Amino acid sequence: SIQQNDTNKVKTLLLLVNELRKYDPQVALQYCNDAYILSKDLDYKTGELNSRLKQSYIFQRMGKIDSAILCIIDYKSLSETVKDTERIATSHFQLGNLLRSKGETYTAYDHFQVCLDLYKRINDTIGIICAYISIGIIHKNLSEFDSAAYYYSKALEVSEQIGYEDGIGSSLISLGKIYIEIKDYQNAINYLKRSIEFNQRSGNIHDEALAYENLGIIADEENDQDKAMEYYTKSLELNRQIKNEIQVNNLLNNIRIV
Repeated sequence: SIQQNDTNKVKTLLLLVNELRKYDPQVALQYCNDAYILSKDLDYKTGELNSRLKQSYIFQRMGKIDSAILCIIDYKSLSETVKDTERIATSHFQLGNLLRSKGETYTAYDHFQVCLDLYKRINDTIGIICAYISIGIIHKNLSEFDSAAYYYSKALEVSEQIGYEDGIGSSLISLGKIYIEIKDYQNAINYLKRSIEFNQRSGNIHDEALAYENLGIIADEENDQDKAMEYYTKSLELNRQIKNEIQVNNLLNNIRIV
């Protein structure tokens, strides 16, 4: 039917968006808009929703945060119209990220709490983990380190229950850094060493390098120059492997100071 052909055209436009968004975001945005207008003409709600969500992500990647917020507000309104709890939760999560990047910390926090409640309601475990981590980040940014540790620990607990590697890796490194902040170096070392073991198994060189760098920071703080040099050098080697030039330069500076 004509209707089916037109919804297929929307799907094709959005597949093209996925291919183009990193390399040609302007064209990707145009395709999003075309898909949105066509979906609206067809009263094809899924197409309208997916177009708006993708537009928000592209604007965010381009640093156009206000435009990204406008798209996600529209997405949220549409999600509420069709009573799709998962999409409503996603809209709050994305609003939280966007507002946090604008420095609107407390409003962002409220959105993350709403999405956490919604993800719990529909038992979306990955959503719950992402919300815990995001709330932890806000507490960390506010120097509320005990609360940050609580939410990162919750994220780690749930991630380990379901074997969610991204959540485990992110939570371990975040906990290590939190305990550095409060100068609880023994706990920090325990989490960072667990992070290294985990990232070696999962092949995440970036996070393994980050853990070694933070172990170097602790050794530096404790005036153990030999250990600091060992950890910084290990992090340097790993960052060179993944061609992380900015971090390579930072580590070379650290090594010079040691």
